[in-house]
Amino acid sequence: MPLSALRHVAIDHCLPLNEIGPFLMMASDQRSMSNLDPPSGPAEFTGRVFEIENEFANECLVPQDRLEEIATASALTCPECRAVLYKIRDERALRFRCQLGHGFSGKTLLQDLAAAREDALWSAVRAVLEESELARSLAQDSRLSDTEPATFLIELADRAEDQIGQLRKVIASISDLIEPDHFGATRQ
Repeated sequence: MPLSALRHVAIDHCLPLNEIGPFLMMASDQRSMSNLDPPSGPAEFTGRVFEIENEFANECLVPQDRLEEIATASALTCPECRAVLYKIRDERALRFRCQLGHGFSGKTLLQDLAAAREDALWSAVRAVLEESELARSLAQDSRLSDTEPATFLIELADRAEDQIGQLRKVIASISDLIEPDHFGATRQ
């Protein structure tokens, strides 16, 4: 992770392990803050991004206008709650957050959307399977009184089972499109 951070974001400080502790002590002392190098880039906006993102971490719901100070609404929805995702205006890394506070890197969002797609397809398989099983049960019951509905119900169940086969082929063909290891690391 440290090497990934060095490659993908603007680094304020890069220290050897034995200097991190003393630096953190100095940074946490309010009187010593003036001794620190200022962060690179538009520090004021970066500070506001962190401030608002911390509000999301500490509060249940942050007003939408606060989110819009640091982000722009996207056409994507949150895989956790289906709320609109906002793209954080931060040049260091592609990130998204919804109004309820769920946050995603671009890579994590892609993985979560792929998982949601697969879940939706398996839900469709379950729904069609239930339809098939119910149609066969109804056909069995209706045979006692009338053969015409039973024939229709059996045909319905057969078509449903064909659809299940087609859905399984689709799932098999796309299940490996986005996997956590495609990005060199597993999802956290």
